[in-house]
Amino acid sequence: MNSPMRWRVLEWIYYVTAVLSAEAAWSLYTTEPKRALLFVGFTVVSVAMALWRRSQRIKASKNS
Repeated sequence: MNSPMRWRVLEWIYYVTAVLSAEAAWSLYTTEPKRALLFVGFTVVSVAMALWRRSQRIKASKNS
């Protein structure tokens, strides 16, 4: 799992998860606001993980 290409794929998976979670939060906001906040949290965590993976990929490519 040390390949930068695999890390880039994981970044995109996190971004897709963030978009899907944001869409779910948007659609649930009027009917179930507490549940919508859970999906907002998933969105924030997914974007943070994608950015963390990106920084790890950049560091790995600089070291090799």
